[in-house]
Amino acid sequence: MKSQIFVLALLLSIFTACENAPGVTTIDSTDVEAEKKGKSTSTSINFNALASVPKPGNWVVTLYQEDASVKTTKFAGYTFTFNASNKITATKSSVAVDGKWGTATDSSKKKLYINFATTKPLSELNEDWTILEETTTKLRLQHVSGGNGGTDILTLEVK
Repeated sequence: MKSQIFVLALLLSIFTACENAPGVTTIDSTDVEAEKKGKSTSTSINFNALASVPKPGNWVVTLYQEDASVKTTKFAGYTFTFNASNKITATKSSVAVDGKWGTATDSSKKKLYINFATTKPLSELNEDWTILEETTTKLRLQHVSGGNGGTDILTLEVK
């Protein structure tokens, strides 16, 4: 009887520890294409809070391209900072907007997830970006739409 109670207590402690693993954070990633069509979908993504990208510092958008159309000017004047607790802050003219970021591997591709909720134009960055290039001063990202197959490119560089 004592051994059964011990095994039960051991299993309970293991399951509880797995549920609340330190250093793991969860954010919601919304399917932007479905949301535009009036269908809301949301997926929970777990990732390590101390991910290797992006590096600390002030980042600026040096390229934002939707399909063949360059729209970098939408983010002119914004400075982005990423912190280790997966908070991203976009600042423009002393106005700061907080969002969430995280990294994960999906289908063997390293991805950067950004979520600014519904704040325009920042919400246009709410995607699961495949990391094409990663250095200490530059991130080149790509998102291929599941809806229409369009390709967006986002390049961030340290200011």
